[in-house]
Amino acid sequence: MIEHIKELTKMYEVTKEEKVDSIKAAFLAIETNKYYLSNGEVITRDVLIKPVDRAAIIIPRTKDGKYVMVMQTRVATKNKVAVEFPAGLIENDEDIVKGMKRELKEETGYETDKVDLLMEYYSDTGATKTTVTLGFADNCKKVSDQKLDEDEFVSFFEVTVEEMEELIKEGLIVDGNTMFSIELIKNRYQ
Repeated sequence: MIEHIKELTKMYEVTKEEKVDSIKAAFLAIETNKYYLSNGEVITRDVLIKPVDRAAIIIPRTKDGKYVMVMQTRVATKNKVAVEFPAGLIENDEDIVKGMKRELKEETGYETDKVDLLMEYYSDTGATKTTVTLGFADNCKKVSDQKLDEDEFVSFFEVTVEEMEELIKEGLIVDGNTMFSIELIKNRYQ
């Protein structure tokens, strides 16, 4: 089966990319491109462009086994708010672990000495080139106030896994990244 899938992969490889159009907004851009495939076909796709191609999510656990989560406005969701783990964009020249620690401290005021990198993945392979790196930080402690951007409004709190499951049922945890992270916690850290 794997050999068959590898053969299929060769059919869909992009051999050439041609920019057709671009729209720039305040934070994001959309590029429309033609992609020439190795099988001779040509497809046109839109790609969402963020200021950088890397994002990170950190799963912070305190020394007493609770997890630090944040709530903030998420205008693309049904309720316009969501509960998540601390996350953010990582500058192209920034070390990923330093970026995770920076996001954790800015959004919550918590610090950690160690971050274990768990995996890197694409959160939406059909629309964006941005990769997400997921990290786990144990023994996090509150050391300062939040240091938020001028237009960033974030609340933070500590919860148990059971409380996270309740937040999912209540429709407050709604994104795949957070739900995936919670399942990972349940399978690996409990």
